[in-house]
Amino acid sequence: MRRKRRRKPAAQPDSMRVPPATIPSILAAPCRLRRWTAGMTGRVGAGRWANGRYCSAEPAPMPTRRLSIHTPSNRRPKIWRRALLSVLFAAPLTFIASPLRAADRVLVSLGPFERSISVQALRIYAEEGRFTENLRAYANSYATEAQLQQIEQLLKARLELNLSPWAVSQFLYSDQGDLLLQRLGEVVRTGSNLSGKQALRSALVLAAADGENGLTPLNVLEHFPVDTVRIDLTRAFAIISSIEQLVNQTKQAIDAIALISEDNARLEPVVSTSQINPVRPGRYTVSLQTLTQEQFRGCLSTPASLYSPADHSLVYIGRRFGNRPLEVDLYLPVADRQNQPPNAMPLVVISHGLGSNRLTFSYIAQHLASYGFAVAVPEHPGSNTKRLEDLIDGIVRNETEPAEFVQRPQDITCLLNTLERDPRFKNLIDTDQVGVVGQSLGGYTAFAIAGTPIDLSRLNQECKLDETLNLSLLLQCRLQNWVLDSNNLRDPRVKAIIAINTLGSSLFGEEGYAALDVPTLIVASGADTVTPALPEQITPFTWLTTPHRYLLLLQNATHFSAIDVPAEDNVAVNLPPEIVGPDPAIAHYYLRTVSLAFFQTYLNQDETYRPFLSARYIEQLQDDQLPLSIVERFTPDQLAQANARKP
Repeated sequence: MRRKRRRKPAAQPDSMRVPPATIPSILAAPCRLRRWTAGMTGRVGAGRWANGRYCSAEPAPMPTRRLSIHTPSNRRPKIWRRALLSVLFAAPLTFIASPLRAADRVLVSLGPFERSISVQALRIYAEEGRFTENLRAYANSYATEAQLQQIEQLLKARLELNLSPWAVSQFLYSDQGDLLLQRLGEVVRTGSNLSGKQALRSALVLAAADGENGLTPLNVLEHFPVDTVRIDLTRAFAIISSIEQLVNQTKQAIDAIALISEDNARLEPVVSTSQINPVRPGRYTVSLQTLTQEQFRGCLSTPASLYSPADHSLVYIGRRFGNRPLEVDLYLPVADRQNQPPNAMPLVVISHGLGSNRLTFSYIAQHLASYGFAVAVPEHPGSNTKRLEDLIDGIVRNETEPAEFVQRPQDITCLLNTLERDPRFKNLIDTDQVGVVGQSLGGYTAFAIAGTPIDLSRLNQECKLDETLNLSLLLQCRLQNWVLDSNNLRDPRVKAIIAINTLGSSLFGEEGYAALDVPTLIVASGADTVTPALPEQITPFTWLTTPHRYLLLLQNATHFSAIDVPAEDNVAVNLPPEIVGPDPAIAHYYLRTVSLAFFQTYLNQDETYRPFLSARYIEQLQDDQLPLSIVERFTPDQLAQANARKP
């Protein structure tokens, strides 16, 4: 019998290569699919995290037993198998869907009642303002005219973040993104009433890749990779109710603080600026030099360790500082014939927020240095702009690690140790008189270095992430179930702090804030949705017992109002004006002025600057676009009374 000749394996045809249009689908896919796809296309990108595992940058074959997809070497793959590359999404155990398959109807459920609305009807309404018969029946039965207008605006609202599909994918695979999707997935569900978490991830990535329509709710619906989207109005109304309650309580607290500030201002004299005007630059010109990693070698941080019983992870923090690539901008006043800076200048350290860098608060540094302060601005390498870029590029999985909560205060301690032993600065800078300014995670850093003890037992009780509307709690809960060998990271050289848009309500708790004993100024923004003013600044202020404390409230500012973006700074994400809020230059004007008055009073012990912290001067300072209030006392009882009022 004649043996058949074995045919050679066919060469891979060009049609097997994945077209660029399917890349967004691949970004939403599980790790093993992305590795297999990388093997076919050559390379999608560098190594990436997905579904809790790291995807190798090197192409790797797909394990055929796991998904039962076989491509025998002696036959040409069928078309449906090639198409499968663009139809698998991040739900290997839940569902398989195609980017070409999109939701065509929305099933709105409220208790036992359900109503089906076509996505096409929603698009017609959003674009033309016209009701189809399908939508008219719903509108007549369930929605008021005002609600319909809100729906129309919501459907067309576009999030202008200028993020690539890859960046959106990487965020949604981070711990914070995953938790947000998990909560949203309880409201936006699949037609079979399963969590919509995985489908939402896919839809968001594909909507981000749609350059024409972008990230709008309607476009996300149209990219939802199942036929039917089920929206659970019971859960949605519960979340909306919680949001409304938080917004109302925040407004009531802001109104109460503004009223106290106004009453105090009426009782105080007008503050003259004829002799001293803290708004103006000081008399010194300012020099800037950058201290590099090499200059911090040999600085040994205070040993500390973090332990996670859940996975037996141990992080020992106490290495020589040269292993942490710290860079510090040092602003110093320059002597001239008429102006000689003091020999021992007080030092102010500025700690930037998560995903930021040492340039974002240079406007405060320049102003303080022009008045004779030395100002050091470290860039925390584990939570800076570079770290955010690495998250977007898939090099790291999360925006920061739990160890950063310890390493940030240690950055400042090592900075002070270095300046103390450096002969150039030893007699020039007084490292026993130190103030710290911090924004967001930098605000936490300021509280920690000033001696506010961390309470991880309280944090573990409060990390109910399926119930919170406080985005900053997602970051604080990175320390959930970890054990810290020392709960106090205090450096006694720190004598006063300013915390802007700070977080830490669950990390420190009432007892922690009450233990703080240095002069403290908390700055809150009334429209802050990242570190909300009520739980993260106003309530913690009521817990403070230090005699010298201030709460400065920028009533309609946002989390980003305090942040400056110099022209030379290449930011990872450009935020639209709607998110940034009112002109940030006004907030910068406030913060330059008030930070100078605060540190002149409590570091330089210059009482002539105390009036510039009064309610009367704040009233003189404010711009109508950004109303301003300041109080020195606001008790838990006053807060409770404010929240008890009906909106």
